[in-house]
Amino acid sequence: MTTADPQQLTLPDGSRYDFERLVATPLKTIEEIFQRGTMPKMTEMAGWEFQGRNLSFMSIILRIRRFTKGFLPLPEGALDSTVIDGYNILIKQKGGQDKPWIPWTRKGVPLKHGFFKVHTAPHGDDKYPHAIFFDYAEGVNPWWHPGRTLKDYTVQVYPDDPTLLVGKAYLALGSLRIFGGHYLMRRNPKWNP
Repeated sequence: MTTADPQQLTLPDGSRYDFERLVATPLKTIEEIFQRGTMPKMTEMAGWEFQGRNLSFMSIILRIRRFTKGFLPLPEGALDSTVIDGYNILIKQKGGQDKPWIPWTRKGVPLKHGFFKVHTAPHGDDKYPHAIFFDYAEGVNPWWHPGRTLKDYTVQVYPDDPTLLVGKAYLALGSLRIFGGHYLMRRNPKWNP
């Protein structure tokens, strides 16, 4: 058994958190995990979809507890990027974290919405310099889409595991940031174009 990185949090028995255990973790600990997290690499996100779970009580009311975020592949021939495009897929809200994430579809195609740009640099917003930044105002959303005011910050839980992420969502009103809640994401091993 290898010694855990003191920077990263583990469970009392020394094992690592996984998605299921994080869902049951107190928010105070989720915040500590976020603060200790590391910036994900664009190359580890591009071309993948991640299953997610919002942890705020409001997400139950808004019916956005479960979600999927996807990240477009890097341009052909590119080895890295500082900006990639992302999207959300509407997910049916029934089921726990061990049940499939089933998308709402139209003519058999998952319904995408809430488009955003992902930046590795703070992009004029240095609230969490160790996080990547999802900017929904830069996505191809209609002007009336409520998601245009969202700003998300996401970190990798463990530096050597690009499949498990934790983040914080904010509502942006000018320079004012209103905290919306934490979220968790796990890479969907079944989806990569």
